[in-house]
Amino acid sequence: MRRYAALVITAILMAGCTPRTGQPGRPASGASESLTPTACPRVVVAGIDRTGSYALAGMGRDQVADLILKFACPGDTWYVRWIMDNSYSDRAMILTLRMPEPLTRPLNPFSRKDRSALDQIQKTRLAAALLLRRQRIRPVVGTDIWGFLAKAAILLSGSPEGVPRVLIMATDLGDTRNMQVPLDLKGVFVYVVGYQSGANPARSIQRRRFWEHVLRNAGAERVTFVDPSDAISHVWQVATRKGER
Repeated sequence: MRRYAALVITAILMAGCTPRTGQPGRPASGASESLTPTACPRVVVAGIDRTGSYALAGMGRDQVADLILKFACPGDTWYVRWIMDNSYSDRAMILTLRMPEPLTRPLNPFSRKDRSALDQIQKTRLAAALLLRRQRIRPVVGTDIWGFLAKAAILLSGSPEGVPRVLIMATDLGDTRNMQVPLDLKGVFVYVVGYQSGANPARSIQRRRFWEHVLRNAGAERVTFVDPSDAISHVWQVATRKGER
């Protein structure tokens, strides 16, 4: 029997981050604060479409890697998976990145120990990003969007209460398996990056509206489409400058 395993990357040192309070190294003060996708810590599930119909898989892979490198922070958990012919399967796993909990005290920039911890966190981000960028795109026949969403819902459901949950998909949303299942994505921030619209505008708009309807009916907090001419890291940077992080 063939065996499949995702690489689990776990940072072993702690370092400060910018949590929902906006104060380095301090946890959120309470559930009354509104959640945002760029707040730390959070749980992220990212899916990269490697089916034959999607021509932007490499770009999607690199955008997710760039996001990890720039934004993964202590307390985060990132699950990265393929969107493929059987996206619910264990064969769809790529990697799991688990960052340590943030410090419960203010970060001391003059502390050699704290600077070393920050350096280790950056090295952990870099290792995950490089591993993801090195993944070869091996196209498969058939696209299972429903299976990916079902698995993502399970992974996100295990996140602690009050932690932002984010779902990222690099895909053309061209599901061919039609394995529909009930979905619970209540409160999840959804990003569709590199949405490949194709040559038929009417068909593209119809497909986008269909999946927006599916995701909102499943309880998604927000559904954002990021055009291939833009990058999700830029979208998150803008959100951070506006004080969402």
